[in-house]
Amino acid sequence: MADVDKMKMGFDPSALHKGKILLTVEGLNFRLDSQLLWANPLGFQFTAGERIAIKGSDGSGKTTLIRLILGRQERPTGLIKRAEFNAVYIDQDYALIHEDWSVYEQAQSANSGDYKNMKLRFA
Repeated sequence: MADVDKMKMGFDPSALHKGKILLTVEGLNFRLDSQLLWANPLGFQFTAGERIAIKGSDGSGKTTLIRLILGRQERPTGLIKRAEFNAVYIDQDYALIHEDWSVYEQAQSANSGDYKNMKLRFA
């Protein structure tokens, strides 16, 4: 593939709030029908500047976990403490994506106005 056909996205790991606790999860589980989704309740903490990957097989609860973290799904057990932050979630069905918009228009639609100096760069 020619270099001109490659698109790169860079996410600046801002040091502004490095180490700030963004999310704390304790004893989290989700009841699916009559069974708990995870064999053991989940517990973890994310801080600003961290990069994470959520991996698992189909049906293991990755999407449910993301929805719980973002507050888009109720949880029957456990505790989730979230700091105030903005998140853009593109689900597996790409429901947020408008097919008739350019990449620039998509990115701008996610800018709530908090980032007046938001820059888009294509390399």
